[in-house]
Amino acid sequence: MFIAVNAQIKVFSDGKVSIRSSTMPTNVGIYLNSSTEINGTVYFSNGYGKFLNISGNYDHPQITPYLTNRGFLGTSTKQFSQIHAQTYYCNGTSFQSSDLKLKENIKEIEKPLHTIMQSRGKKYDYKIDSTDLKGNKEEVEKNIALKKNKYGFIAQEVQKVLPEVTHFNNENEILYLDYTAFIPILVEALKEQQTLIVDLKTELEQLKNAIPTTKSAGINGIEANTESLNTATLAQNIPNPFSNTTRIDIYLPETVKNAVLYVYNMQGVQIKSFNINERGATSVTIEGYTLQAGMLCHCKKVSYYGTMQMA
Repeated sequence: MFIAVNAQIKVFSDGKVSIRSSTMPTNVGIYLNSSTEINGTVYFSNGYGKFLNISGNYDHPQITPYLTNRGFLGTSTKQFSQIHAQTYYCNGTSFQSSDLKLKENIKEIEKPLHTIMQSRGKKYDYKIDSTDLKGNKEEVEKNIALKKNKYGFIAQEVQKVLPEVTHFNNENEILYLDYTAFIPILVEALKEQQTLIVDLKTELEQLKNAIPTTKSAGINGIEANTESLNTATLAQNIPNPFSNTTRIDIYLPETVKNAVLYVYNMQGVQIKSFNINERGATSVTIEGYTLQAGMLCHCKKVSYYGTMQMA
């Protein structure tokens, strides 16, 4: 079976050879010379009506899909060992050009933690298109599975926070995102956060050191902190509120001769009193059944509901 193809083969005076179908545009063709130079546009078909387009934009060669934006560079079993470009691919690892000699206008990243806090990570699925449904059942299932449970950002949201890491392609009207740009921002955000943590720890230590405390044996094996061996203290009752019993921890210096704990209700009426005979860290337990339901009973150093009188 023969298929008629209208084509032209032309040899130019400079030694170049043109191979072009007469049905193709005049700007499409292959031009070869002794150095195997290729000029013009070349189409390669995969037999399914899909083409790979090799062309040029002035001094910038391009390899692009002809009709869609889908294409693959190598396969899982036939990979390129090295690709030299702004992104350098070698032995399964990609490297992006980052040499100082290639850069200028270098600046510090402003408010990195604030920027990260405004970014929202998402989990999502990519939409299935017609190219995912081509092939046998196993291939289709694999294509669909590869589009499920992805993690990343929504480019439109990122554009509001970091417009410089997004790129809008006018040809397919798709917004793209440079994920690698988040790495230096994350690094600086972590450093800023760590600085805040260190400052807070330092401030906390300064506050602790500013409060003179003395540790005593405490109650039930728990250490009790007192401002001074010469100062009586009255702690908050535990638990608060309570239904059965509540405990009030007290510290009394050895120099105190007599001590009484008075308990008042909301109206300021004294309802109970307890003589405190122990010194050092001690406590008073109040039984809930001895008080009216709903009565508030708690004690602090200064409290309208609990006071301590010493002589």
